[in-house]
Amino acid sequence: MFSTGRLQRAWAPAAGILVLTGCAIQHQMVRIGPAGWCPAYPFRSEVRFSPSGVDRGQGPEVTWYGHTSREDQRTHSAWCEAVGPPAIVEQPHPSLLSPPGDTLSFVAWNVWMGGGELVEFLDAELGLVCTADGPVLRPEFEPFVLLLQEVFRRSTLVPQVPEDAPVPWKIEPTSRGPEALDILGVAEACGLALAYVPSARNGTDSDGSRGEDKGNAILSTLPLRSVLAVELPFEAGRKVAVGAELQVPRAGAPTSLVAVSVHLDLASTLFRTLETGNRTRERQAEGLLEALEARGWSIGPSVVGGDFNTWSSRDASLKVMNRSHPDSPPLTTQTTRGPFPADHLFFRADREGRFNFVPASYRVFADSYGSDHQPRVFRIAFR
Repeated sequence: MFSTGRLQRAWAPAAGILVLTGCAIQHQMVRIGPAGWCPAYPFRSEVRFSPSGVDRGQGPEVTWYGHTSREDQRTHSAWCEAVGPPAIVEQPHPSLLSPPGDTLSFVAWNVWMGGGELVEFLDAELGLVCTADGPVLRPEFEPFVLLLQEVFRRSTLVPQVPEDAPVPWKIEPTSRGPEALDILGVAEACGLALAYVPSARNGTDSDGSRGEDKGNAILSTLPLRSVLAVELPFEAGRKVAVGAELQVPRAGAPTSLVAVSVHLDLASTLFRTLETGNRTRERQAEGLLEALEARGWSIGPSVVGGDFNTWSSRDASLKVMNRSHPDSPPLTTQTTRGPFPADHLFFRADREGRFNFVPASYRVFADSYGSDHQPRVFRIAFR
């Protein structure tokens, strides 16, 4: 049998290789083509509707960033062959465009592929009533931004599954009925601005000619512009963060701040874990921040929220985010998925002091509204 000393000596070279390999991993996030690594996209983005009517033509341009690794490029390209283009609606319903008060709510929520009842949540928690005559934001509620993960989209623009394309299994919670609205349906029914970028296909089957894909989204009562998609360093599956500039109507010129919705991997493959020194989420968080910096979004007011899939509030990915967003609320052990603090919100104020975090507002909603995650919220006050 090995003694403890001999066992330690035997593992030392391997441990050194892991450390050196992990440290040698470089992100090098750069701007990539007009469709990311997805040459099959027929156009820039889908605009399925607008406040003035239906428009299925070419939508706004999306700015893409990704890793310079050739391996990442090939992998992302293969995954995105099975998904449709992004979907963007820059303007919310006109009834939501009145100048807001002094606060703005941000919610991070993994909605579990329609398991989370978005319309009910909007009404009960954020005061938005979705009616056939248009949305009504009750006067005691402020404007809001939802940073969503695991949303789904049904569309004829989601292609038939190409042969040998990597497709994860379908997620279809039992709480999701056959008539459940997809993310575009919710945005249309509730008059919200939308930026949706799919990450992967949701199973191989189709509903008639409509396939399903899934990814991250931003829903907002405020106008969106300059939509950004970031293909994170590849670990276990394709993850694409989505960001946008929010336009806050004020007297004179509107004020803007950046919002980003992100979903990190829970774990990686064994090979990738050995290759990167088990830095799965840390690498993805660093890659996201490098892309935001390259885009020019590393200074100024910013909110990043999402499902970080963290098991502990001491996870390295959260420390990375805190360094870039020093005005964030303190990391807590408050759980959002079972016993784990998986979901988080981060904030960076601006030098002019126009936006400030309201400390007492940071909390987790008690009701999950059918999802396997509870939503997390905070408020930003602005001048």
